[in-house]
Amino acid sequence: MAWDGQVIKTTPLNVPGHDDHDKAIVLTRRLDMVTSDRSNRVYIWDHKHQAMVKLGTSVIGYSIDGGFSAFRIMGKQMYGKNFGGLALNLIQTQEPWRVARPTVPPTPHRDGHFAQMLWRAEHQMARLDLECPGFWDWPKAQSETTCVGRYGKCAALKLCSYGPSAAI
Repeated sequence: MAWDGQVIKTTPLNVPGHDDHDKAIVLTRRLDMVTSDRSNRVYIWDHKHQAMVKLGTSVIGYSIDGGFSAFRIMGKQMYGKNFGGLALNLIQTQEPWRVARPTVPPTPHRDGHFAQMLWRAEHQMARLDLECPGFWDWPKAQSETTCVGRYGKCAALKLCSYGPSAAI
């Protein structure tokens, strides 16, 4: 099933003085796979590789991820009443090489705020561009789960901790 070509209205950035002022705030996502079933319900699939496939933890984590909110919103815009939802293709990267294909539960309250959160974040970054043109002055995450998360240490951890002297 192909997208029917409906126009999606864009919202411009409203930060006078910024290079992107009055330009559209654009969100793009690459869809891994789109399928439809016999009743023409369309599903967006995302492929994930994990050391250990743990259905409960993984599915909940992905359901609240902003990228999946974007997939749900885009799916509804592109496929309308035929949109069936999101599904995961979880592929385990070590023995016993498990594969699971769960659906991702909806988060309607979070999705309802997604556009506003995106708008706010884009405007905050544009204001920071103007107020703090040197990236050393930008706010830091300051969270152990962000700075040293499940994928290891952030590549900029020393730079964030010690500033420009760590870059030398």
